[in-house]
Amino acid sequence: MKLKQSILAAAMLMAAALPMQAQAATTTGTLQVTANVTVPTASVNVAGPLNFGTVVQGQIGTATTSFDVTVTNGVAYTIAFGAGLHGRTVFIVQDSTQTLQAYTGQNAVAGYYLYSDNTKATAYSPDPTNGPVITGLTGNGAAQTYPLYAEVKPLSPAQGGIWGPGTYTDTITITVTY
Repeated sequence: MKLKQSILAAAMLMAAALPMQAQAATTTGTLQVTANVTVPTASVNVAGPLNFGTVVQGQIGTATTSFDVTVTNGVAYTIAFGAGLHGRTVFIVQDSTQTLQAYTGQNAVAGYYLYSDNTKATAYSPDPTNGPVITGLTGNGAAQTYPLYAEVKPLSPAQGGIWGPGTYTDTITITVTY
């Protein structure tokens, strides 16, 4: 019996000397991660041509139109106007079929100006190299309308203006940078 007690005591002593292992369990789960990335978009839609109609030679003519810009919601953008087909420091309409005898080799031209309001307080520049014309804009995903008010004026010959009877045209590009 003493031998049994000695063996039992020795076994207990050995068990106490071994490190205790924690009785922990683990389990795992998964988390699905997705991201739907889209590219911002923009579009420009012009309501109609800017038509001055019939203007008496040497007088000022006016016209109005608008354009819509649609840009993805939350995306910042700017709007600039190109210099047109006859690029100068003002927008130019030109009758490319007409040259005036007093100005041999020059086509008949007139200047026009674009404004953001009917009081003509804010003129748009035809020179996009000077930076964006309209800044600080943010898209909302819907069409945002911008009015254009315009005046066509005779230019002096020193400004390149030679205005005779005829049909004058120009094409400008509206650029939206986003």
